Amino acid sequence: MWRSWLSGAWQWLSQNKDAIVSLAAIVGVGVAIAGVIAAAIYARLTRRLAESVRDQSALSKELATETRRQAEVSQRIFEASHRPYLELMLDEAQFGDEEQFIFRFSAKNHGSVPAVQLRWSVVLRDTDGRVVGDLASRITQVVFPGAAVDFEAKRSEGAFSSKIPQGLRVEAKLDYRASSEREYSTRFTAEWQRGRGWQLLQDEIG
Repeated sequence: MWRSWLSGAWQWLSQNKDAIVSLAAIVGVGVAIAGVIAAAIYARLTRRLAESVRDQSALSKELATETRRQAEVSQRIFEASHRPYLELMLDEAQFGDEEQFIFRFSAKNHGSVPAVQLRWSVVLRDTDGRVVGDLASRITQVVFPGAAVDFEAKRSEGAFSSKIPQGLRVEAKLDYRASSEREYSTRFTAEWQRGRGWQLLQDEIG
């Protein structure tokens, strides 16, 4: 029985071998095409995944940058509301010559915390920009919010006649610190104009 079945099967294969070969070729081509399609789909998905990873990485970097920026802005806002602001004012000025002058200033703290370790400097210049006076010193006094401190740049051994020359310029700078140890400075510049008095050129709190 088995021999008869095998014989019949072999005979059928022999008679239809061309069709079977063609069918196998078609199946092979189909498998190859399916492989190509699968590879293309895989490549596309891989590319999309890579793009998604890049986009995610870029988004993470943007979020990190924005977070840092927000932190810096918050820190600046906090510092701006928790620092001393010293305003410089020229209260009196007398000038005889390079060896006889007195310039008195006051500095008021408009900030919310005390100012400490004050250091001031005053430079006098004539109309040509030449330095005719240059003094500096320290102030040991703590300037609390709403309070003021006075200081003077003085070079005089006695009484003298004051006659401020046209165009004399006074440049004052006051450096100070807050309790946080951060340094700040205030700059004041004014020029004497005959008939008009002292004209403010700079009043900067930094």
